[in-house]
Amino acid sequence: MGRLETVVATTQTLLGVEAVYTWAATAGARCKPRASVGRDVINPRVPSSGSEILAVAIAGEEVPDPFERLAADAGRYSATLIQYDLAAQADPFTLTRDEVRRTRKIASRISDRERDWFLERGQSAPWTHVDPHADLGGADPGQEDGLYDGADALYQHFRTDAPRNVSMAKISKVLHLKRPALVPLLDSHLERTYRRLARQAALRYPARGYSRLYWAAIRDDLLLNRDSITALRSRAAEDDREAVRRLIQLSDLRMLDILTW
Repeated sequence: MGRLETVVATTQTLLGVEAVYTWAATAGARCKPRASVGRDVINPRVPSSGSEILAVAIAGEEVPDPFERLAADAGRYSATLIQYDLAAQADPFTLTRDEVRRTRKIASRISDRERDWFLERGQSAPWTHVDPHADLGGADPGQEDGLYDGADALYQHFRTDAPRNVSMAKISKVLHLKRPALVPLLDSHLERTYRRLARQAALRYPARGYSRLYWAAIRDDLLLNRDSITALRSRAAEDDREAVRRLIQLSDLRMLDILTW
């Protein structure tokens, strides 16, 4: 595949919507589908012995001990949370040198030359077309001129005519800082995790011409796991470890991203 073909395939893999199904996680049995359109989803609320166990499903697989995983990552990567996620954002409609530099905390490997390109490109980016608090859950691809299209336009602004080594992952790590509830940290790991489901999502929206809709598959999991993430956030708020309490400042999307690893 030539370079131009590679760019086209890459720029058409981000947004969309998925369907929902339920799963009895403790028994491993499927239950009655709920608004299902070709994809199963695990129900994150599973009662057990009169109490509620909050499960988390990533790409159809249940995450074992999600709170312990979050807590462990919060401690192990506390510097990342502080320096990448939680550092102050000066202006949601302007990309700064410091923000691009911060992406190196999550291994963006953005060079100085690429940083300068991001800064120049950011000057004309359609920041104002996407609310700073926009949430991926509200990006419905079936809504014309809605959040989906605004988010797609913002991403495509950076993907179009990008330098050779400015990949989807680098763009995602920059844009996530600016819109942390909307833009997934879509790197090679998430690509592998959601590849099959992203392809299925694209087949449900053939008119968009996308080969894979990664944001669609991730959005499905985000909507599916809302209650569980809310419960995990509440538990983190009561934890006696400062590093764990920092989790409550992250977006639901970022918490889901952590649980994907």
